[in-house]
Amino acid sequence: MRWLLVVGLLSVSLSAMAGDWSTSQGDHQRTGNSHASIDANQVTKLWTGEQGYYGVRLVGDTVYASFSNSSGFEMRCLDAGTGAIKWKRSTTQDQQQGVPEVFGDYIAYGINKSGVNRLEILRADTGAFVTSIIYGESSAAAPLARASASGGYDITLGINNGTRTYHFDGANLTEKWRTSLSLSAAVTPSELGQSAIYAGTGQYYSIDLATGAANHFFDGGIAGGGGSAAVVDAANNNFFIRATYELNGPRTAITAWHYNSQNSITQLWTKQTSDQPGGPALLDNGDLVFVDSGKLLRISSQTGATIATSAPFAGFWQTPVVSNGLVWVGNDDGARVYDSMSLNLVRTLPSPVNSGPGPDMNVVALSDRYVATFSAYPRDNGTALTLYAVPEPAVPVLLVGSLGLVARRLRSRKR
Repeated sequence: MRWLLVVGLLSVSLSAMAGDWSTSQGDHQRTGNSHASIDANQVTKLWTGEQGYYGVRLVGDTVYASFSNSSGFEMRCLDAGTGAIKWKRSTTQDQQQGVPEVFGDYIAYGINKSGVNRLEILRADTGAFVTSIIYGESSAAAPLARASASGGYDITLGINNGTRTYHFDGANLTEKWRTSLSLSAAVTPSELGQSAIYAGTGQYYSIDLATGAANHFFDGGIAGGGGSAAVVDAANNNFFIRATYELNGPRTAITAWHYNSQNSITQLWTKQTSDQPGGPALLDNGDLVFVDSGKLLRISSQTGATIATSAPFAGFWQTPVVSNGLVWVGNDDGARVYDSMSLNLVRTLPSPVNSGPGPDMNVVALSDRYVATFSAYPRDNGTALTLYAVPEPAVPVLLVGSLGLVARRLRSRKR
């Protein structure tokens, strides 16, 4: 029995290393943290695809990505190892209005189809169409799909001036609720407790995911296009928003909030930042890291105080992503990898796009197997997707020996 227990513990520890990037910023808390153990110096390039990709998701050895060119929009499924297209769904002369979420056996995204805006569901393995429903607004952010207590999934969608939730039973979509919000752009929802947090320009909301009831917990006296997904520290019931903040205060700031319940949210602190897009990512120790005026900053999630600052680089608009102990961020001449505590540079991945000086590059997704980056030059041609392989962690000699000893003990018992 003792040996069987050891085997079980070893199996759990190995399986815990697995991780996918199936939604915007990696998880429904929008932390930008894959929790994958990656040795940046062992990452190797696999392939670079054509320009036109966006909205990348990494699930096992499969890449799901939106793609657009002069012919229209496609949702593509690629082999992560080779870049070969497994399937694609084309919508000629139409424009996709949101990026995908992969959940269970399905993939969901908002799309403008023949002038009508729909939430569309496909089979993730084959790309076969399952169902769609008209949501009517001009744009949609990344969906948030959650398992429903009644079976199936509830899919929450941020749209212009509001949010809606649909129930998906595996075959059909039905509307559960809709709520109007004072937002001028589609905002990606972040899950915390029983709520979804929405952060538009100077307007912040908490939405009850069961009923759609809204708590308009902050009004900065301004509104307009744009917005930022809230980054949630679920362990402490806190969340953080970097956005244009209020009319008579700091124009752009990171604000920290504590979630007591759907209808009780209190502000913790405010830290003014430069007027540039790009949100924070959440480190394993709870600190935040973000790009500000061409530098990475690590700040305390408790106080907002700056703890570490990187040397200047040419990155301005990117939202960093995080693996275990590393921060990955784009730059004009490649992707940079920093130690998450000191913010010292660990490695630079050169841009694979060499057709001109200064191509934009950004790291957009991490898993335990792959790193995905975008590069754009010239910018008007869209972004080229590049995938890098993450070597599998070596199994420690002690672990191999332990497994061998277990096998020998089991064989001796059979005798």
